[in-house]
Amino acid sequence: MNERKEGLLEEVLSQEGLLRNFEKTIREELKNKLTAGFLNLDENEKRFLIGSGFIQSKEELKKRLFKVAISFGVNKIELYRMYPDTGKFEVLFSYSTDSEDMLSKVGDVFDAKENINFENVLNGEHMSQVGVDGVGIDIAFRFSNNNVVIGLDNVNCAREFTEIEKMLIQPFASELALAYDAGNLLFKNSSDSLTKVLNRGAFDKRIENGVGIFGQPMPDPLGIVFFDIDHFKQVNDVRGHEAGDKILIGVSRVLHDYLSKVDGELYRYGGEEFVAVIPQDSGFETAQQIKSYLEEIRQYVCSLRGDFYGIGEEFDGVSFSSGVSLIKDQSTEARIQAVRDADYLVYDAKNSGRNCIKI
Repeated sequence: MNERKEGLLEEVLSQEGLLRNFEKTIREELKNKLTAGFLNLDENEKRFLIGSGFIQSKEELKKRLFKVAISFGVNKIELYRMYPDTGKFEVLFSYSTDSEDMLSKVGDVFDAKENINFENVLNGEHMSQVGVDGVGIDIAFRFSNNNVVIGLDNVNCAREFTEIEKMLIQPFASELALAYDAGNLLFKNSSDSLTKVLNRGAFDKRIENGVGIFGQPMPDPLGIVFFDIDHFKQVNDVRGHEAGDKILIGVSRVLHDYLSKVDGELYRYGGEEFVAVIPQDSGFETAQQIKSYLEEIRQYVCSLRGDFYGIGEEFDGVSFSSGVSLIKDQSTEARIQAVRDADYLVYDAKNSGRNCIKI
């Protein structure tokens, strides 16, 4: 083979190599893009992922939303709860393909008058599509049985949707709305209506079957912790049940915030009593280590006064008694026994003067 042919061959092989590398790069970029985008969910994100077999994970949801977004030329998809009596819309989740700055904050509430499409669905239209330049939703779907609204938006400019596109978008929007409501119903049935933490039924399910409220396997537990607010009946008798409710809400919020830092799970067991599951991957290995962390919580709760609970600055606050028991093995019997032991240790703490932790 002469030098010219050898040179051409090398050039061709080199170009083929570059092409293969280019294709590989494109595939990697697309793969990354499918799991990219920005998704705003609250801590109970499982509510959005359960129901109708719609989705199984947060990453899968992002992929699904990305595919819908690029298919219909939009870069923002949001889900809302509509309140017809007040004309308000609450953000349930927000997704953007391009920028985190585009996301709405979960829990934000706004008036329907801020967007013509929301006004239209509030007034009874099943679907409204009025292109809105700048900030706004270009198309909205309402599902009247549950007042869930799906909104799609092209942030750069108003997007007009064809009749065929509307027909194609609607099944996706319907499925998403059904999925949210199915998961939300499970969550509500498993939550305490006052404090919003998980309830006794959810705890029993966790201990007896090792699963969460959506039937998902949960991490192996290391220990059980009971919390009982001291002299709570006296608070109710002197200050009334409304004050007692505010204390339950305040204490549960503190417990939840602290336990979340170590991946712990908080449940309302009944009355003024709460129970927590400490997982094996919490960073703790012994009951003494758990107790040391609980001491931080106990001291903080004792420092709180009436202004924290919203019942008057003159109120001196509350304390709690607590019991900690480690789980010997991962059998159901061992978990149930640990619950009994931790519950017994609470009474031991109360008999020892209250405002202390027993292990």
